[in-house]
Amino acid sequence: MKNWEGDTPELGKTYLLQSVNSGMFADLESLSFTTENIVQGTDPCAASAHWTVVEPYGHYADPDDHSMRNEYSGLYFMLNEAPAIGWRVMQGHRDWGYRNNVKYQKAADGTYSIRGGSKYVSTADDTPGSVLMQVTDFDPDDAKMKWWFIDIGHAQIWASNVTVEVAAVPGQQQRDYFKAEVILRNPAQGEPLTDWALSFHLSKGLGGTVSVAEGDGVELVLAQPDSRGLAIAVQAADWSHKKTIQPSDSFTFTLSGGAEHATEDISTLPIRADDCRVNGVPVRTTVPTGQDG
Repeated sequence: MKNWEGDTPELGKTYLLQSVNSGMFADLESLSFTTENIVQGTDPCAASAHWTVVEPYGHYADPDDHSMRNEYSGLYFMLNEAPAIGWRVMQGHRDWGYRNNVKYQKAADGTYSIRGGSKYVSTADDTPGSVLMQVTDFDPDDAKMKWWFIDIGHAQIWASNVTVEVAAVPGQQQRDYFKAEVILRNPAQGEPLTDWALSFHLSKGLGGTVSVAEGDGVELVLAQPDSRGLAIAVQAADWSHKKTIQPSDSFTFTLSGGAEHATEDISTLPIRADDCRVNGVPVRTTVPTGQDG
């Protein structure tokens, strides 16, 4: 990974936004894809810290306008109507219009400032875990205004654009139980995935007795709640017919579990994965059609 050296971040590329002031990353609250807050992140491999530059909203957007979409949530940067609250992310830019559009100003040191309307994004001096972004007037000498756009390109950090999709099976998420379908896809341009192992996190609050369906051809290696959520690790069973996943092919299995604490209601928790890795390499998380926010 390296800092982006272009005049502006490039359309279609994915970046880490690292604060010059704090060294931390602009991160949607990890494992909470419905949240609106952008927080201070420390894990550059988490999809919730990855932002893709996309087309701006509206026919009359300025030529140098862009929007930034979060790779984990599918939500977009947005200037809140109440400037004191600062920068947040909301459901797609088509719903929230020009408030999702941003501009960039590059400094001589290679850093960028991010602007929406007449206000700029800066990092707060609050403790980690607080809201990271504040809206402020522009001061080119203020380190809190400066961001490194670290280029992770289209596939530099990803395993050949392999994707993982995790979603609740319809009708199979209740107060104390969930069943999820997990799909591991190898793209046409990929290499065969041999003796693959998959790991990811599910939302905080999930846990209980976790299992994979017998006959699916996958072995459960780990199912353990930690500080990020429910850590899951699986691997292809020795007898699996998909021990190797060829390009243009996929592998599907089901995962069942409950609540981390028996008294908790998990019926409304998002069944969605973060920090997905195949053979230790970060891979993209996708969202089923119709469930993108």
